[in-house]
Amino acid sequence: MKLSMLALALCLAVISQGTWASPFYCRNVLVYTGDTMRQVYDKCGEPYQRDSRVEYRRTILNWVPSREAILQDRGIAYLPGVGYVYDQPINIDEWVYNFGPSSFMQFLHFVNGQLTDIKDLGYGN
Repeated sequence: MKLSMLALALCLAVISQGTWASPFYCRNVLVYTGDTMRQVYDKCGEPYQRDSRVEYRRTILNWVPSREAILQDRGIAYLPGVGYVYDQPINIDEWVYNFGPSSFMQFLHFVNGQLTDIKDLGYGN
């Protein structure tokens, strides 16, 4: 009984946090997380606002790179106590769609060209 109550409480906590991004309609077509930038562009057209940047995420390698690989790719380094690491470039794109004063603006977050998050920003202008 206690285990089922704990599981229910955990499910409710996750749901109340809004963990899953809701799809939204764009020109009467649904846009989902997982869509590519091209798919979203084809569905919605040009965004109202765009931002692009590159972030680096550290990855611990589970293999020992060759000396040539280390010399050719300066992103590979050895950290004592950690091992070989690689700072992997990640392309981040953020788009905003403004559908006018009677609809919510939509904030879209892409990682390496794939839609990972959708947020309502409030009514447009």
